[in-house]
Amino acid sequence: VRRLDRVFAEVASVPGVASVAGTYGLPMNEVGSNGMYAVEGKHIFAPGQNLPQANFRLTTPGYFETMGIQVLRGRDFTPLDLENAPFVAIISETIAREVFSGEDPIGRRVQCGLDSLEPMTIVGIVGDIRDSPGQLPGGELFMPLAQHPSRAGLVHTVIRTHVEPGALVTAIAARVPPHP
Repeated sequence: VRRLDRVFAEVASVPGVASVAGTYGLPMNEVGSNGMYAVEGKHIFAPGQNLPQANFRLTTPGYFETMGIQVLRGRDFTPLDLENAPFVAIISETIAREVFSGEDPIGRRVQCGLDSLEPMTIVGIVGDIRDSPGQLPGGELFMPLAQHPSRAGLVHTVIRTHVEPGALVTAIAARVPPHP
């Protein structure tokens, strides 16, 4: 994850780059994860339970801004959401509507089986995204990549630019060190 921070800082310094972030689980891509999750006080995370399902996405701070996904309530992930900090999550508008139906999800805790059963406190709600052009938006559970570093090698970089993206390819490639 530290290597990614250095790469993102280098990319962000390229003239014309507005923002840069990373994600494991890029929308409309084959790489990602999904599964069951449980909200404390509503579900029990155990085999045989009928639990809601969501796409699981690991993201870095700034992902929502870079992708143009609106933070509707709460906050984005920050550089302080590290592996040794209390675990946090951000949910999509669909989860807020379908699972919490009028209740405030901020501050509630959720579990999933991605790589840890550590309960995560919901710190934000973001607008829905489509995982494919023909599908309606579904439930999305976002977690900070820094709290789930085992997937760091599978991260996609996303970049928002002020200029034609193709014009930045050479400059970005020159600043990104080769992977060892």
